[in-house]
Amino acid sequence: LDKYAGAPLTPFSFFPDLNSSLLQNTYATGWKSTRTAIAPIFAAGKIKAMHETVTSKIETFLEILEEKSRNSEEKFDIYENFQRLSLDIIGKCAFAIDSDCQRDETDVFYVQARKFVSSVDISKSWILVASCGYERRLAGEGSDSVDLLKLLLDRGMSKKEVTENCFAFLIAGYETSSTAMVYGAYLLAKYPDVQRKLYEEIKEMVKSDLSYETVHQMKYLDAFYKETLRYYP
Repeated sequence: LDKYAGAPLTPFSFFPDLNSSLLQNTYATGWKSTRTAIAPIFAAGKIKAMHETVTSKIETFLEILEEKSRNSEEKFDIYENFQRLSLDIIGKCAFAIDSDCQRDETDVFYVQARKFVSSVDISKSWILVASCGYERRLAGEGSDSVDLLKLLLDRGMSKKEVTENCFAFLIAGYETSSTAMVYGAYLLAKYPDVQRKLYEEIKEMVKSDLSYETVHQMKYLDAFYKETLRYYP
């Protein structure tokens, strides 16, 4: 791979200020260090530690859908709810931000992250959000949380490095996750036999609370989402 170290990079040209510390752009200048800092967030132990947080966000999501279906006879677009769910989970698991973005469309994190994703006034949106998170964590706020921001700070990354890699985490997880979920919901609606089979597996496996281990034992659920991603990669 050494011969590729000096090869031209393809930066995010539409975000010129957020490039130099991104993982794909640091092979010649510190790729190993950046990867070592980021990789642990995807370790099984870290993901398991986030399970309770993710579950609580999903419960809020389901409460909102139940309220909408009960209080309105009109159709509604579920995609925005999936987007808010994704952002809520990323906010907590990546940046230790307790957002109310699923219910409050004026929530600061929601508004600024949406501005960022829409390429609107980036200098005052995402950089501001990530920088504030960086300063809060340096001050000790949320020190007991397991999240990307903590891992990057523990590795001694600079404010610029933290901001840029948080940017990559948001881009990688926001639209991708919400889109996968909405396609999954669409396929379940389109194929009720699949929906019934998945429901029966969940009903059989979940006796009380939905644990991290139980999710990983659901073979049909795993197959369903893999097939969803095959249909809509």
